[in-house]
Amino acid sequence: MKVIHVVCNPSTGVLSLITSLVAEQSKSKDVKFSLMVIYDKTININEVDSSFVNFDVKKIYSPLKINTIFYFVFYILSRFFTFFNQKNTFYHFHNAQMSAAFLNKKNQNNSLITIHGFPAYDSFMNNKKSIVRKLHFLFFKRILLERLIVSSVDYLSLEKIKKCFGIDLTNSFIVPNCCNLNLPTVSSNEMRNIIKFVFIGAIDENKGISKIVDVFNQLGENYELYIFGSGEQLYSLIDNNVDNKKIFFFGNVQRSEVLKLLPLFDVYISFSHTEGFSMSFIEALASGLSVITTDWGDVRNYIDNNGYVINRNEEDLKRHILKFFENDRDILNEMKGESIKIFQQNLSPLIVSEQYQVIYEKSK
Repeated sequence: MKVIHVVCNPSTGVLSLITSLVAEQSKSKDVKFSLMVIYDKTININEVDSSFVNFDVKKIYSPLKINTIFYFVFYILSRFFTFFNQKNTFYHFHNAQMSAAFLNKKNQNNSLITIHGFPAYDSFMNNKKSIVRKLHFLFFKRILLERLIVSSVDYLSLEKIKKCFGIDLTNSFIVPNCCNLNLPTVSSNEMRNIIKFVFIGAIDENKGISKIVDVFNQLGENYELYIFGSGEQLYSLIDNNVDNKKIFFFGNVQRSEVLKLLPLFDVYISFSHTEGFSMSFIEALASGLSVITTDWGDVRNYIDNNGYVINRNEEDLKRHILKFFENDRDILNEMKGESIKIFQQNLSPLIVSEQYQVIYEKSK
């Protein structure tokens, strides 16, 4: 049996997930795992090549921009042509619209669709007459009618689809994301006088970075805040915080380099309005960082004694940041150790690949 993971214009987060997952799955001697990347000129193919250097990967270039209209064209064409029909092959699609667009009844039983969050939810709910929303409705309707198998990285994504389109994807499973087990980890024996916080993500309103910075500007404690990412608010934030020598902006740093730096920090901060299943969150747990996060996706399932789930307001954020200064360093190190345990028990490639394997077997 062969299993081919299929991705279109993968983000750095999806690249991280796929490489971790396939590296673990490829340890199986009974199944051959490989990758297919469908991409257009907007993607950095060199980044893809460097991520997949150790994997069997087939690349397909699309002269058309890969967007909702692209998928809709194939949605129509797939009624007449079968695009994925290799014998004894199971296709694992990492995009719901792509799966519904490419598949037809001839191969609906040898595929799995993975939904990596539903970031368009808010815009669709605010504009229910948009053409893009109507096209997405057709995609999800097809998934339902043809009883395609679906996995989602969290329950919330399935609930958003149900609320947005009135569609309940009943033939579905929940399987979280994962990341590489070989990330460097924090040394719990290292004693630091300064508590180092880190934010990784887009510098925009959804991620709430300006509010995070505002809160830290109110603190007199011995902290440092490191910010990795680019976006519409980056330069204004830099200009407005030149006098604060404890906040550091690094802009768009290559993901592999950020991962090497994670053990230097103590606490990972997420203040997002909405998320799919943040890879940086998983990578922070794997590297042994404690966490402060707002309540997006299924994040509560991965916060126990390793951090705090907070309300999305500045008062609650400040209150929970101060808790790290109220506790002694031993408590913080214990929290960081709990993050590693939670990752190993729930989000490691071994755990996640085993869950997918169960679905593959059910789908035969």
